[in-house]
Amino acid sequence: MIIDLDALPVILGYAILFFVIYYLAYRRYIFSIFDPLFIYVFTISFASVLVVFTLTDKTQYLIHFFACHLFYFLGFTFSESKFSSWYEHKKNRIFQPKEFDDNYSLQLTIYTLFGIYVLANIIMFYTTGFAFLDDDPTRAKVENYMNGFGIILKINWGIGGFLSAGLLYLILNWKQRSAMAMLLVVVFFTALEGSKSSLLRILITFGLLATHSLFSSNQRILQWFYRLAPIGLIILMSVFFAVLFKENQDSEQAAFAFVKRLLYGADSILFFYLPENEQYFSTYHFWQYPAHLFNQILGFLRLVNVNEAMGNIMVLNTLPSSYTGVIVGPNTPYYIEGQVYFGYYGAFAYSFLIGAIYAFVRVYFFNSPYRTAFWFVLAACICQQAMFLSIEVTLFLTQAFDTCFFVLPVYVLVNFALYGKLNVRLPISLKRTIQ
Repeated sequence: MIIDLDALPVILGYAILFFVIYYLAYRRYIFSIFDPLFIYVFTISFASVLVVFTLTDKTQYLIHFFACHLFYFLGFTFSESKFSSWYEHKKNRIFQPKEFDDNYSLQLTIYTLFGIYVLANIIMFYTTGFAFLDDDPTRAKVENYMNGFGIILKINWGIGGFLSAGLLYLILNWKQRSAMAMLLVVVFFTALEGSKSSLLRILITFGLLATHSLFSSNQRILQWFYRLAPIGLIILMSVFFAVLFKENQDSEQAAFAFVKRLLYGADSILFFYLPENEQYFSTYHFWQYPAHLFNQILGFLRLVNVNEAMGNIMVLNTLPSSYTGVIVGPNTPYYIEGQVYFGYYGAFAYSFLIGAIYAFVRVYFFNSPYRTAFWFVLAACICQQAMFLSIEVTLFLTQAFDTCFFVLPVYVLVNFALYGKLNVRLPISLKRTIQ
């Protein structure tokens, strides 16, 4: 697909058409422009344009792409309806934030995690530098985490995501200046990562918390959200275009690069249907899926060897065997992952399942009667990370695991240091104490 000045009106026209269709389908579930579901609708609108223009000679795969999105939507709506109704009947008394008995331990947990997060990023800065400051930020954000520094990436994923949710929770509750200052530090380090999605997660988390029933009844918080959201968007776009200007020679090339980034939400399509990749992935079978799903987690625990990412394999198969550079392959979304492991038609059931899981995570976050501050913040963090279910399932699982791996031990240690025990408040009217 050739992208030039003459093609832009056609591209934008198709993108707007697809956006209207997808938005009308999902609009009843979208709470703001920072809802991950809105971002999903926005990105697949451009991805659909790329697919339409690149798979014109492969009609069966063109149909497959849109059919998978349809089944994802059906799974999402089915799960949303079923679990929303279930929670309406099962909901217990809703606790308010000031009633949570672990607010102090959560606060100390956040401070401890903040120290670990800042120390890790300072070490990376003095060792490899920050990707955003590099001449090629896209390449640097991959290379900087090689040679043993992958642990810092996991800290940024796990602790960074939880800190965003935790600090925003403290700000919305008590408007702590110290929490605001720490959040600005997190924003600063996140921007220097060179990853736009990492900065976007803070805005998404802000939207999730501000529109939750625990806070949405406070009109001052909602007004604050709607005033600060545009500022956050400006910061995000400033970082985005700063990276584009560093990687391109002039503003015109940067503008075209911006459009390409939007279109390439489905860039795996460009590689997956090449003959060499079709032949390679035809050897994959459904019984290999569990090993693929948990490979990154088990590899981090040194229980198995870490496999090359599927997107990297797609790119490697198209390059000469002598190539030795860094590979930054595309993500593998559910409509491709499902086809690889479950076949052409099995991908429809897989897409339905992924949509249903994502809806359940959202329903749980917005409707569960929370009894502790820590669980609420953790649920907000996981709900934000669940947006990656539509991008690459293993990415979501890895980030959720990293969050629990780094955060849970600190929270447990803080509780034992303060009280000599850990109180576990269950969703039902039972309470047990682990001593």
